[in-house]
Amino acid sequence: MSENSSLPERVAALEQAQQCQSRVASRSGLPLWLGLLALLGILGIQIWSMSANLDRIDSSEEQRLFWLICQSRETPAERTRAFLKLVELGNKEWRSAQLKQLELKGVELSGVELRWADLEAADLASAQLVYADLSKCNLHLADLHDANLSEAELVETILLQAQLESAIFRKANLQAATLEQATATKSVFVLADLSDANLLMTDMAGADLTGANLSGANLESAVLRDTQVALTNFTEANLRNTDFTGSNWWRARGLTSDQILEFRKKFAPGKDSDESKQNDYRLWLKSLESENK
Repeated sequence: MSENSSLPERVAALEQAQQCQSRVASRSGLPLWLGLLALLGILGIQIWSMSANLDRIDSSEEQRLFWLICQSRETPAERTRAFLKLVELGNKEWRSAQLKQLELKGVELSGVELRWADLEAADLASAQLVYADLSKCNLHLADLHDANLSEAELVETILLQAQLESAIFRKANLQAATLEQATATKSVFVLADLSDANLLMTDMAGADLTGANLSGANLESAVLRDTQVALTNFTEANLRNTDFTGSNWWRARGLTSDQILEFRKKFAPGKDSDESKQNDYRLWLKSLESENK
């Protein structure tokens, strides 16, 4: 470009020079970008490989632990450790596991799926089992006193002779469960579903059954002394020889006229009863007389 070039010619020449420099810089940076992309690809493959290896390790560990709890010769302490680790790994199959007499006092098992688990004579005292699925489990002779099983699933669960003192079964599903000869004194079954459950000779003295569903349940020879049964549904329940002494049975639902007549003779609150309970019974009698007029 000569000194005599016009201003527009000089500007055009300058722009052309800048474009050339830009193309050169772009070509020189291309290998760098390709290298970075290759490095990212290698890192991605390594991460995927590590994840796959970890999955294989977890699967292998889970198989080893499950084999361990299936061996009856292992001590309860060893099987307890294996069981808790399997729970942590998310295991949901327990049918062949040897879980009898496990030491699980105070453990956190909320939301855990334990369907079909054989936990006979296990120590689950004070355990947290909120929302846990214990349907069809064997909890014969298990210790569940002070345990929290609120909204847990216990459909057809065996709780024969289990220790359930002060346990909480609020809104729990115990349809067709077996609680025969269980000790459930001072336990909470508020709004629980115990329809078709077997409570033959079950001791529920001092328990709270407010709003619970016991329709079709077998309560023959059960003890419901001082039990809260307001709005409890006893429709078609077997109440033969059931002890309602001290309970507010007149506030229950589903009792037949014959049962009401029998209970008025046998379980009317006496002079030693709480004054508020006596007053409530009198109010109920008045309303009953008004209905029969």
